[in-house]
Amino acid sequence: MGATCLKLLIATLAVLCWALVAEAADPLLDPPSAKAFDEFKPKASSRGGDLSTARPIKVDAPQGKVVEKPSQEETRVAKDAQLVDQLKAEPLPGDTPTDESDPATARSEATAGLGGLPKKDDKGATADTNTLREVYEERLKWLDLWDKAAKERSAAENPDLRPEKVAAEWKADIERLKSILNQADKNPDVLMPAAFQKLPAEVPESVRSDMKDAIDAMRSELKDWSTKLEKSRTDSIKNKGAALVALRANRDKAFQRVTSLKARNLDRVAALAEVKRPEDRGLGREKLINDQWEVRVEEGRLKAQEALIALEAKRVDFSGLSLQALEAHVVVAHKTLERMQNRYAAASAVQERDLQRAAQKEQTRAKSTDDPLERYRAKRGAEILELEARVLKSENALATSPSPSFQEQQALADRAQSDFTNIKHLLDDGKVSHLDALRLNNDF
Repeated sequence: MGATCLKLLIATLAVLCWALVAEAADPLLDPPSAKAFDEFKPKASSRGGDLSTARPIKVDAPQGKVVEKPSQEETRVAKDAQLVDQLKAEPLPGDTPTDESDPATARSEATAGLGGLPKKDDKGATADTNTLREVYEERLKWLDLWDKAAKERSAAENPDLRPEKVAAEWKADIERLKSILNQADKNPDVLMPAAFQKLPAEVPESVRSDMKDAIDAMRSELKDWSTKLEKSRTDSIKNKGAALVALRANRDKAFQRVTSLKARNLDRVAALAEVKRPEDRGLGREKLINDQWEVRVEEGRLKAQEALIALEAKRVDFSGLSLQALEAHVVVAHKTLERMQNRYAAASAVQERDLQRAAQKEQTRAKSTDDPLERYRAKRGAEILELEARVLKSENALATSPSPSFQEQQALADRAQSDFTNIKHLLDDGKVSHLDALRLNNDF
């Protein structure tokens, strides 16, 4: 009995020594196999029987405590708890930055997984394979939405027309127009087209025609710039900050979706540890990957909304420059048109006076001559010259008078419609009385 106890004590001391050495060297080393201690295995005793048939024990070397070996159920529960901790510790796609190749890799893996599964109508298809096929198809859908969200974010972060570039162009345009106006104060010809410069004493008809065309073109340009300015002012007052408010509302909704989806995924991670069947566990893992891609899609949309908000904020900041540029264009066009009209009116007035003088000379010649034929020619010549002077005066008024505004045109159209309705009412009975004739004569 004493020899047996001595051997047992020696075996225990050997295990303790090995554990201490292993902990100092490398805590990850496996414990020694049972063969290493076969020589220390206790033999049968005449009193206590065979000690090898006793309940197995486990020695915790660092603490020196003796504990019982865990059962199979305890081992399974420990493994499930370890899996839960592993799944919770694993970062979700979208929680941390990932490589740009991840979507391509996920797409190729999902496509390969679909290719390795039987189709739903095949004989080898089962409920598990059909469910897994749906999971892979859903993943491809989320990957398509991820690509779309990435493109939207890229378009918002790198627009074709950057607000800074547009603002720089507006500033340069404003400075250029201011320089033109400063030069025009010293030299009026700066604003004039070629047809209005260095006019002869008697302006030929061809030059007058070019001048009228240039005036019409400048009048149309002024109208276009004025329309753009009014529209920009209206939009600035009407929609000031409205776009930012809408974008921020969409951003808040996207953030709420991301938060709720992440919380949902954590619950599903915990539920996955409760699954017993390995096939169901693998299917749940694939579904969890889809859930993670859903989170990533929503985060991509959230980042796109943030980029749009930053872009719109810059546009709002630079909107005042666009108004200044449009106002400068309107001022330059208005001054140019005004000076062109004045120069055309001056040239036309000189020619009109010349025609009137020529007509008076012909009238004087008609009165002084005794020849009937000569008198007739002089009278007809005077009439023609007077008509030419009237035409020139009408053309001058048409070229130099401002065109009616939109409000004036609308008022004239409303009045014409009202007059037409009144005339129809007068003629409904098919008779026109003396009083109706007087009313028509007074109105028209």
